[in-house]
Amino acid sequence: MNEIPFEFCIEPAIQIFEPMPLDMDEDCIALYEGDGEYIHYVRHYGAQVEFIVVSDGLIGQLPEWLRPSSRVFVRKNFYALKQFRAEIRQYVIESGQNRHFSYLFQSSLGEFFDDL
Repeated sequence: MNEIPFEFCIEPAIQIFEPMPLDMDEDCIALYEGDGEYIHYVRHYGAQVEFIVVSDGLIGQLPEWLRPSSRVFVRKNFYALKQFRAEIRQYVIESGQNRHFSYLFQSSLGEFFDDL
């Protein structure tokens, strides 16, 4: 009986349990994370799509007329995030993501919110 070498048995199992990497056409940035809440921006270059996912707790802090039916904001609705301007600004600065933010949005934090 031919036995399969041990390393060949382990490799598929490792691939199953490793986290999936971002697609090479995707980029993301955490705009805010704290107290179990989050605001994450995702851009998919191939599909030319960008969106922001917001935790339920933060969605609940928005006035009802600003809440999307899901937790996802598309570009035309990013203006609703002005409500979290201070939190996003502080988080991006303190986490050292200014350069990545500027790259993704082609603007500074102040310009981004002014243009919304």
